[in-house]
Amino acid sequence: MPSAFLADLGARTPQQLERLLTARPDLAAATPTSIGELAELATARVSLQHAIQSLNRVQLDSLERAVLLGPQSLRDDDALRALALIHPAGPGESGAHPWVLSPGVAEALGRYPAGMGRPAAVLRALKSAVVPADSRTSEGSGPAIDLDAIPPRPAEVLADFRRHPLGSIRDARRKPVPDQPEARPIDWLLAREVLIAVDSRHVELPRELGLALHHGDPWAGTESHPPAPAGRPVSPRVRDNAAMAAVPELIRDLSGLRSELGQRPLEVLRAGGVGVRERRRLAAALDLGQDRADRLLGYAQLGGLVEQDDRSGAWRPTTAPWEALEVPTAHGILLTAWLTADSIPASVGGHRADGSVITPLTDRTSVPDAAPLRRAVLTALLHSGDVAPDPAWWDRTLAWLRPRLAGALARYGAALVQECADLGLTGAGAATDLVRLLLDDGPAAVTAALRDRLPAAVETVVVQSDYTAVAHGTLSPQAAADLRLVAEPEGRGAAATYRFGVASLHRALDAGHDAASLRSLLEARTDGELPGALEHLLDEALRTHGNLRVLDAEQVVTGRADLVEAIAGSAALRGFEVLRAAPEVLIVRHRDAKPAPGARKDPLRSAVLRAAQQTGVAPSTDVTTHEMHEPIGELGGGPQELIGLFPLPRSSRPEVDAEHIRTVASRLAETARTDLEASHG
Repeated sequence: MPSAFLADLGARTPQQLERLLTARPDLAAATPTSIGELAELATARVSLQHAIQSLNRVQLDSLERAVLLGPQSLRDDDALRALALIHPAGPGESGAHPWVLSPGVAEALGRYPAGMGRPAAVLRALKSAVVPADSRTSEGSGPAIDLDAIPPRPAEVLADFRRHPLGSIRDARRKPVPDQPEARPIDWLLAREVLIAVDSRHVELPRELGLALHHGDPWAGTESHPPAPAGRPVSPRVRDNAAMAAVPELIRDLSGLRSELGQRPLEVLRAGGVGVRERRRLAAALDLGQDRADRLLGYAQLGGLVEQDDRSGAWRPTTAPWEALEVPTAHGILLTAWLTADSIPASVGGHRADGSVITPLTDRTSVPDAAPLRRAVLTALLHSGDVAPDPAWWDRTLAWLRPRLAGALARYGAALVQECADLGLTGAGAATDLVRLLLDDGPAAVTAALRDRLPAAVETVVVQSDYTAVAHGTLSPQAAADLRLVAEPEGRGAAATYRFGVASLHRALDAGHDAASLRSLLEARTDGELPGALEHLLDEALRTHGNLRVLDAEQVVTGRADLVEAIAGSAALRGFEVLRAAPEVLIVRHRDAKPAPGARKDPLRSAVLRAAQQTGVAPSTDVTTHEMHEPIGELGGGPQELIGLFPLPRSSRPEVDAEHIRTVASRLAETARTDLEASHG
C-alpha cells in the first residue's frame, strides 16, 4: 500500500471521512477499525468499480486520461479525492505531478479505458505466446506506422476499430499475406502489427494507434455539462397536485392488493412464477390495468407485504401491519425499501439483456445495479427543471451522468421513471422537490414533508342513496379498515370510494358484529345520518344473514358423519377450537396464537392428520385455506422505527445508517491521530 495513499486517508478530518463513507457505503458497512483496514477496503476491485459507477462523464474522463496519458493530466478534483480515487503524490512518486491515481483504480477502469486497447508491448508479448513461430512475421513496423499512408481498403477496416479496439476474425493466428492490401486488408494490417492477434479468434488495435486514430484525444466532443432540460413545460401546481394524488392512491391500491390476496392467494405455475391467467384475474379483481397490477405486485414484494406459502407456493399477505399505518408512514417504508431494492417492478413486460421476458414475482425483475440505477434517474430528475423531459433528453442525460451504467439505464431508465411517478416523486412527468429531499436527507425527510402536505386523515365518508360512499380526504387506518370490512372498494382517483352491499354487510356480521354493533359502526363512519336506502340494505342483510354462511378456518375436514365425529373427539385436537358445521363437516381453528409465518410445520395441520389417521382411514388432503389478517389499531412512529416489522427481501447494497457512518468516521479519525502521535513520540 503506497505510503502517500495511507497518509492521505490518515490526514482526513472526521467530516471528510464521513463524506467518503457516505459516498462509498460498502466501506462503512465493513466497519474498518484502522486507516490500514480502510485503505485495503477502498482499493478492493469490487468497491472501486462501485465507486466508478457513480462518476459522471467529466470525472470518468479525468481518470481515463490519467491511465492513457499519464498522471500529468490529473487536476485537483474534489469529488474524485473525496471518493479516494486520486490522492496527492508522495515524494518522488510521480516526478513533478502533484496527483496520482489511487491503487487499483487503473485496473478497476477495465482493460479498455476510453475504448483504447492495450499498449503494443503488452500485445506483442501476448502474441508471442499465442501465435506459432512459423506464423510470425518480422516485417511489421508496429504502432510506428504512418496512418496516412495506409491503403484505402485497410483504412476502411481500421475505421471500424475507432469505437472499440477488439475485433473478431477467423484464424487470427495464421501467417498473414503482407502484400495484397486491397484483396486481403486484414492480412495487410496483421503483417504490420497494426492489428495484433490476442487469441485464435480475436485481434486488438494497440493503444498507441488508437490514440493516433483519434488524434490523441478520444474524449473530443464530449460535453462538459449535462444536457439542458428539454421537454414539455409543466405548471408547478399541476405537478404537485398529481404527485400528492399518487401517494395515497398507491398506498390504497397496495392495501386492496393485500385484501384480495388474503381472500384468494395468487397461485403459481408448476414451473414457477405467476401465470398470465392469475395476473389477469388479480387485475380484474382490483379494477386496474394489467401494467399497474403487475407493478403493485413488485412493490408489495420489495416492501415485505407479500410472501409465498411454504406448502402451496401461492402468494399471500405477510403479517406486516401495513393497514395500521398512516399514509406518510406507509409511503416512507415503501420508499426506504424501494431505494435499496434489487428489483425493478416497472420492468415487467420488458426484456433482460439475455432476451428473456421479465415477469412479476420472479428473479427476472432483479437487477444487480438497481440501487445505483435509481439514484442515477433521481439525479437526472434534479437537472430536468420544470419540464416533463422527452425520451431523447433522458438518454443523453443518463449517459452523461453515469456513463458506466449507460447500457443498463437505456434498458431500465423508462421503468424507473414510471416508478418515480407511482411514488409521487414526479407529477405530470416533472420532478418535485421530494427528489432533492430524498437524495440529500433520505426517506425520513420525504415522510416529514408528506405529513405537512397531505390533507389530514378523515374518519367519515359521505354515503349516497345508490349505496356508494366517498371519502373527502385520506381515511385514517382504522376508518379504512372499517370501510373495507363493511363495503367493497371501487373506482379510481384520489378520493376513496366504496359500495355497500348485502354481501359486504354479511362479511361484517361473519366477523363478529351483531345488529347493534354494525349499526353503530355505520353511524360512526357516516358523515351525517344514515340514508334511508342504507337503512333498508342493513335490514335486508340482517334478515338474510345465516341462510348461507362462509366461515374462516385453518383446517376443514369432510367425510362420513361417523368418521368426522371420531376426529372431533380425538385427543390430538385438544387445545384447538373445533366447530361442527354439519354432521359431515368439521372446522378446526387455532384457539390462541397461530404459527409464525414461514414455520416449516403447522402444528394444527399435523394434529388434524394424526386424528384422521387414528380412524384407520387414509385421509385425502387437497386444499387448505389461507390466513386472513385482521385489521389492527393505528400504529405510531416513523418509517425507521417500524420498518423492522416488514420482512424486506435481502438487498445486495443495503443502506447504511447515517449514525453508523458518523461513528466509524469518528473512530477512524481518532485512531489516525493516535497513530500519528505515537510515531512522533
